[in-house]
Amino acid sequence: MMHGLIEYATIFLFVLWISNKIFTNLFIAILIGACSLYIPLGELTLAQYILSYHPSFSFSSCALCGLLVYHQSLDELLLTKKDMKYFLWGNVVLGTTLYLSSFAIIPFDIYFYGFFFSEWFVVFLVINLFCILLKYNTIFYILLGCIFSFLMHFGYSPNYFDYLIDPLLFLCCTGILIKNNVVEWFRKKNRSTSS
Repeated sequence: MMHGLIEYATIFLFVLWISNKIFTNLFIAILIGACSLYIPLGELTLAQYILSYHPSFSFSSCALCGLLVYHQSLDELLLTKKDMKYFLWGNVVLGTTLYLSSFAIIPFDIYFYGFFFSEWFVVFLVINLFCILLKYNTIFYILLGCIFSFLMHFGYSPNYFDYLIDPLLFLCCTGILIKNNVVEWFRKKNRSTSS
């Protein structure tokens, strides 16, 4: 099995995205991304340092980093604003429910059901079918990748929910939604005061 493939791919893509923003040269960015995986800084590589603080990345995080690199390199969006809005809201709702259940704030533990086939797989199958019917193709492929990665054990975790979301992705999605809603609120307020 290829345990850890998702984690290392996510780190590589994220470092590649940041490096390409700084140096605006894809070749240099790829070299820096590869160095982050293989060249030690002291006793560990940059990827190993990152994994010591955040030991598991979801396939959704990996896909999002890949989409960012794709957009940056080819100046083409695969995730429209509408898709991004649903992606953000889906991650915030799933993360909130999952983390509230993990901390026993709500009376059932959803995370437990990710270790084996359960009704939650049917729920995500229905969501995936709705994505295809409503033409949210990129979200469909991300969810399909989560299923495939879970079945092939491409990550360190044996739990399906860890392939859908991770704490860092949840915090980023929550932060982006809060920022976007606050900005929209200020715009509406400025329009109403200027009228």
